[in-house]
Amino acid sequence: GLGHTYSSSPATIVCLANSTWSSRGACNPVDCGPPFVANATFPSTATTYATVALFTCNSGFVYSESGGSRGIQCQANRMWTVPSGNCLPVDCGTVPLISSGIILPHSTTTF
Repeated sequence: GLGHTYSSSPATIVCLANSTWSSRGACNPVDCGPPFVANATFPSTATTYATVALFTCNSGFVYSESGGSRGIQCQANRMWTVPSGNCLPVDCGTVPLISSGIILPHSTTTF
């Protein structure tokens, strides 16, 4: 079926003279391999067809889609779906003015 491979070659079984079937093999789900999302960590997860791998953004990063799904799913083509958002560096916003201080050019406001 979709998202599975047959573990025996050839992918046929034969009726034998002793009224039994030849080796049956099995249909096994495809494996997408380890999931990856930039700046994210996956707890221990299954990597086979239709499983969902949940992730958390690393320290210093925040998910760009508030309320969005933090999971990706293994597809029949052995590829993970693309997450709905990204783990982006935390942004501290505008640098506050400091009395008797200066803000250096090219300063960044992100982690």
